[in-house]
Amino acid sequence: MERLGHLHPLMIHFPIGLLLVASFLNIYAHFANKDFDQVIHISLWLGFLFSLLACVSGWFLSNYTEQASNPLFWHQWSGIMTCLLSGIALRFQKWRLYFSFILIGSVCLTGHLGSVLTYGDNYFSLAQKKVVALLAPIQAKSLVLPREPQPVSSRSLAPPIVVPPRIDAPNPSLLQEFQARQISLVAHGDHGLSANFVMVKNDFSVVFRDFQKLAPWVTQLKLANQKNIDFSLMSQFTHVEDLDLSKTNLANADLIYIRTLNNLQRLNLHGTKVSDEGLASLMALKHLKKVYVWQSSLSPQALEKWKQANPGLVIENGNFSFAKPDTSKPLTR
Repeated sequence: MERLGHLHPLMIHFPIGLLLVASFLNIYAHFANKDFDQVIHISLWLGFLFSLLACVSGWFLSNYTEQASNPLFWHQWSGIMTCLLSGIALRFQKWRLYFSFILIGSVCLTGHLGSVLTYGDNYFSLAQKKVVALLAPIQAKSLVLPREPQPVSSRSLAPPIVVPPRIDAPNPSLLQEFQARQISLVAHGDHGLSANFVMVKNDFSVVFRDFQKLAPWVTQLKLANQKNIDFSLMSQFTHVEDLDLSKTNLANADLIYIRTLNNLQRLNLHGTKVSDEGLASLMALKHLKKVYVWQSSLSPQALEKWKQANPGLVIENGNFSFAKPDTSKPLTR
């Protein structure tokens, strides 16, 4: 299911192109008095088929990635509506012209919501100068960076290093530097950055170490599939709220650096070596709201203990079912 879900980015391009071509060609044919019925019919057929495959693969993908529930809800059902509209336009040729206008809007809306899920609310502003302008100042907080672990002395303990608060936006040249090194950076929320290392293939260790310059502004960090992470650097990301460590080299011993992230709300441990031995460190994350643990080594007994210690925590363990909309609640964006 996970592998089928990762076909979603490939599948979506076919219905987008085919359905838009069919719709615009149908509108043009009507007003220009041309006959493109055969091309339109074939395009609608293929567009309907691939939109159906995109819906199925998108549902699988939603079960294996962490996404905000509200944008995901709208993207899910706008995609399903697009698929249904293409089927209706295919079946009722008499009304195809009117459905072509609706279909164009539906395809654009679904694509927009998909982009919001992938790149964030401000994905239109990927230009470097606009990214910086969108970042509100970070709240004035002292960033406490621990020293390297030292033996406990009977005389004294080394105090933590206190870095002065950073309340300004990051230097645009820093953003340009790390984007040039294949790190995807977009504005996240009202006051932070989303950093995705999915494209960083070579020299990851060096790139991640240098990236600490932007650590005070990062609120979403995606390190999925990286196998050479120095987790001692994680303690510098004091503002991170969403952390993806799926299929990384994370082990129980590394959790001492994760437990210091007091703002962490979402954590992805999918496919890591974290086991019951690391439960104490995980339970120290008091503000955690959602965690993904499938294909980890955490036992059901440990997850139940964790749930009892934090009743508000949502634990995703891989047992998914299709979520129907709650009709008792008003639909709001």
